[in-house]
Amino acid sequence: MDVVQPGFGDTFVSARAVIDDMEEGMNVKMQYKVVGDPNGVDYTPVEEMRAATMNEVEQKSGFVKFIFSMIAHILTFTFLIVFKSAYNYNGKYLTDVGFDNIYITRYFKHIDARRRAQGKKTLLPLKKFERRDIIDPMKISAFLRI
Repeated sequence: MDVVQPGFGDTFVSARAVIDDMEEGMNVKMQYKVVGDPNGVDYTPVEEMRAATMNEVEQKSGFVKFIFSMIAHILTFTFLIVFKSAYNYNGKYLTDVGFDNIYITRYFKHIDARRRAQGKKTLLPLKKFERRDIIDPMKISAFLRI
């Protein structure tokens, strides 16, 4: 009984030669050339870039803070003007009977209907020349005035 078949060594040697040839065929030799100006590459250190970025962010955030501060001041001033105007309007409305007394409200219509039922003199319907100066907020034409 043969432990190793005859010619085994020859087969092994030829297989090994084939593998070596394949490995040599796999080796690739590359040649390359760097295209471009080597002086054009920016080698700025990371710390310097970080400092420049932080400086730019601080400048822009300062501008944004200034804008927000201006908006806050304008809004405060606007609130004060609106509050003062409302206070003045309320004072005039309560002291002057003719001040902004040009609206025909539901309550006004209710009083006029009650007077009509009692047979007293009424104000409605308005005359043509009165319609020009008086506003009925329940009609669309009140919002179309210029």
